Amino acid sequence: MKWRPYHSPEDKIDLAASFNYREAGAAYAVSWVFSDQDQDVTLSVGSDDGIRLWVNGEKVDDVKGGRQAKPGSDIVKAHLKKGWNEVRAKVDNIIGTWELYLEFFTADGGPLKIVSTATPPPAMAR
Repeated sequence: MKWRPYHSPEDKIDLAASFNYREAGAAYAVSWVFSDQDQDVTLSVGSDDGIRLWVNGEKVDDVKGGRQAKPGSDIVKAHLKKGWNEVRAKVDNIIGTWELYLEFFTADGGPLKIVSTATPPPAMAR
């Protein structure tokens, strides 16, 4: 398996469409976000079905079982360091739709403007 870019026309990642697969499985998604300062953030997460989410290798969300993807199903706290931060998600699928929502907010829930990239920044490339 290899990483491949995915560009969504909507505010979610549709894994079933990306893989043309709607059976049981698991997929990983990764992105890098740039923060101009060390800061605590709030993440709004939604997944169909289960999800495990890491920020810079620290697990911040872990939900098992079946559910419909909705923005804000999980509200979790995380920390962004100054510079580039890796955000990685494992999304499980039982059958049918297979989606992921992820949005960043300030620690107190306000809007947070960040820069993100689907390819690793040179400092993080392996």
